[in-house]
Amino acid sequence: MKTMPEKILFVDDDPSILSAFMRLLRHETLLRDYPSLTPFVVETAPGGRDALAAMRARGPHAVIVSDLRMPEMDGVQLLEEARTVSPSSVRILLTGQGDIETAIEAVNRGGLFRFLTKPCAPEVLVGALDAALTQYLLVTAERQLLDETLAGSVKVLTEVLSLVNPTAFSRALRIRRIVQHVSERLALADAWQLELASLLSQIGYLTLGIEPEEYDGDTGPRTISQHRQTHPAAARDLLANIPRLGRVAAIVGGQRDAYDPADAHVPLAQRDPVKLGAQVLRAAIEFDAGLCGGLSPAEALSRLRMRRDFYDPRVVHSLADITIPAMAYVPRRLPVADLQSGMVLDQDVRNETGLLLVSRGHEVTLPLLLRLRSLVASGAIAAQLRVLARAEG
Repeated sequence: MKTMPEKILFVDDDPSILSAFMRLLRHETLLRDYPSLTPFVVETAPGGRDALAAMRARGPHAVIVSDLRMPEMDGVQLLEEARTVSPSSVRILLTGQGDIETAIEAVNRGGLFRFLTKPCAPEVLVGALDAALTQYLLVTAERQLLDETLAGSVKVLTEVLSLVNPTAFSRALRIRRIVQHVSERLALADAWQLELASLLSQIGYLTLGIEPEEYDGDTGPRTISQHRQTHPAAARDLLANIPRLGRVAAIVGGQRDAYDPADAHVPLAQRDPVKLGAQVLRAAIEFDAGLCGGLSPAEALSRLRMRRDFYDPRVVHSLADITIPAMAYVPRRLPVADLQSGMVLDQDVRNETGLLLVSRGHEVTLPLLLRLRSLVASGAIAAQLRVLARAEG
């Protein structure tokens, strides 16, 4: 399968220099002289602002080559900002000012891959580009592998939780919706990590082999068992073994940590992301507990506000406009084969000996549906179940 060539962005305020790069890096010439070179296309920008706009509009760029001395924004400033705008790009600084201090500054601030001086021999430039493209491909391939491994690991964990402990899984789905709302309202950085933490916040129940209590938020029953108090630590220890989930594991493990009032005066962008994430998770869990205890969203929010020393006030305030959709449900008795995700069990599911397999109130998910169909096929449960289905219209 033919792949698209990678992009290289050259930045220089001198049009003649940019034209020279375009002539030097013509494809037909390069393929003749450097047959093993990774295919690429060249883009140009006449300055730092234009380069950043190109990264946002036409990225990602595998390599960014910038001149040092440019008006408005020099090459070091550009490559420093490029680390945020296009973090995967490999960065090269090309300048006639080959002093060591500039090189050190560029390396420290711009995450530089190479520092080349002008005039630069064609073979030196092409060799540097080839090495940069190889580095880019290695890093992106590793990141893709890690992302796929991470996504697969999370998918397996959540599916196992939905099968073994549907109550905990349903709670995690509700908490995730609340956390997504808070992350959007507060424009939190790395919101994906917090969303994962919310989805995996109840995973500790897998290792403890118990069900979550019906209502065990901070203002719920004070007789929470020691096992249930330790489920965040159990989840943290489980998740810490998965690559790239270190921060997620720490957020999950801190979901019962006390709020530090000293954080009230620290801008969100400067807060410890683990502490902040744990406080978002804690408030979301308690808000959900209030809803499950029969409170309206306004009442659940009011209770959080009354305990201002327990919850981050900015997190609580972000919940003021949350919308909890009111779903109209109608009872139905349906064959298990006709059940659909989103329905809610309206009866306990027991086997022929009376052993409780799934309790009433669990939302039907795809893994649970597969489990129910398997139980029907083996004759362990009845072929029809009573459920609550969303009313149409």
